[in-house]
Amino acid sequence: MAPLYLHYIESSTYAYWLASGNILIWITIIEPGVGITLEQKVAFTAGQNNKTELSKLITSGLILCSIILVASFSISLLIQQSIPVILDLKKWPHTSLLQEAFFWASIGSSLSLCTYSLVGVNQGLQHTAYTGLVYLVSQLVGIVISIYGLIQGWGLLSIGYSRAVTGVLYFVGNGLIFLYALQKDTIRLEYDKHYFKSFYKIFSYTFANKMGITIANNIDLIVVSRFLEPSIITQLELSRRPQNIFSGFVNRTTYALLPSMSHSFGKGDSNSVKTIYIQFLKGFIFISLIISFGFIIFNEALLNFWVGAENYIGDLENVLIVLSIIISSYTYSNSNFSFSAGNIKGNSKVGIYRSILYLVLIFPLTMYFGVVGLLAALIISYLATEFWYYQLDLARVIGLKPSEVWQVVKPNLTPLLLMSCMAFYLHNLRYESLLQVVFVAFLFTVFAVACFYLTVPEIRLQVSIAIQKFKRKAIPDQTLNQ
Repeated sequence: MAPLYLHYIESSTYAYWLASGNILIWITIIEPGVGITLEQKVAFTAGQNNKTELSKLITSGLILCSIILVASFSISLLIQQSIPVILDLKKWPHTSLLQEAFFWASIGSSLSLCTYSLVGVNQGLQHTAYTGLVYLVSQLVGIVISIYGLIQGWGLLSIGYSRAVTGVLYFVGNGLIFLYALQKDTIRLEYDKHYFKSFYKIFSYTFANKMGITIANNIDLIVVSRFLEPSIITQLELSRRPQNIFSGFVNRTTYALLPSMSHSFGKGDSNSVKTIYIQFLKGFIFISLIISFGFIIFNEALLNFWVGAENYIGDLENVLIVLSIIISSYTYSNSNFSFSAGNIKGNSKVGIYRSILYLVLIFPLTMYFGVVGLLAALIISYLATEFWYYQLDLARVIGLKPSEVWQVVKPNLTPLLLMSCMAFYLHNLRYESLLQVVFVAFLFTVFAVACFYLTVPEIRLQVSIAIQKFKRKAIPDQTLNQ
């Protein structure tokens, strides 16, 4: 979508929309983690087959869902009026357009925040496929509306309208799944005043964590707009956008496992979660090394043919973006394993500490070192808090030993060295077309996979298992035996 936005929307308008989008995300502070907490508790309680507590738990979640909807929309209206002050747009001629687009986008954002509670219940009751389908459909419809609006000349409003429609569809779809889940699992709603009080008390931790993470994760473009050139906003956002796709892929993997892992902890089966974690770690190293080196090599060429060479942030900054995304994805995945065991307070506390450290570092480092300092602040905050904390917590909840982690990491050192040498060579090449970039990227991927296959026994094992599974499905048993 970015090339279309840059084509149909004036560059400064789009840059300030990106910055205001960060402000819009601040509204998510109103949702103190009700959805993810509901998901863990509903799955855990369902694993214990305690329908009485399920009824009280789901009812309490619905009440908080209603409060979140009203509060988030009210606050978004107040923020809408303050956008010119926050972004220092007093002399900018398109302020009213930006505020109107923000208004429509805030409708979708508020509905989505409320829907998180419904999603938590639906996924906690193991109805994950339906929830994923609704998310996919609502996002695709939003994209179609954005494209149509841009072509029709709606400009920035096309983004606002699409966000509103996406939020409505997401809310309605999950509401229908919620009603279906209650009927299928024969769960009735039951309000218990004392249970509700005990339930919302836990959000004193999650709210502070959500507030810190939301501000910390979305303040970078605001800081750039204040201390650096407006053009750097677009460069930073577009340079890391392709890599965020990878991050979302990895994060979704462990997020999708949350309901089943919480269900296993509810049944007292922590060994199965440990097995899942070790398999996840093997896959994460394999995928992240290939993808991260791919972006180090090809991100500049990709941006050149996608949105123009002027939107590339720089080589050093690109490497730091890759490193920060890998570290954040790894710690986020570890936090999901810890959270599924019920460590809600611990997760919240370490998230608060990381956010505070990041906010302390980002302003002075950005002022003196620019984007490099901004990215360094993010990396330091992760390494100093969440990175080591979750390793210790996983040792506690699933009995993960450092020697087991090292046994997974050790075989990957040879592919790491080989890909580093290949990256140094390929990055210095000059590409004449996007087709050439794709071709060289394909060759690099083949080389990287071959490195893993030849040096990591686990990869060879998984490939042989996959081949055997394919043979069983593709060839009848009688023919296979012959």
